[in-house]
Amino acid sequence: MVKSRQHQQNLRGLGICIVVIHAHSNRVAHLRPLVGSMLKALDDLPSGMVREVRG
Repeated sequence: MVKSRQHQQNLRGLGICIVVIHAHSNRVAHLRPLVGSMLKALDDLPSGMVREVRG
């Protein structure tokens, strides 16, 4: 899905980046361990790019 999204949207033109989070569920207990990886991805990710964070 992420790869197709990269080809469907011109993210650079929008000035945004996207972090896709893969977790067992959207419960805080499943997301909390990914917070460090999410923050690092947001710090390092330039506009127009997509990064995946997996848990």
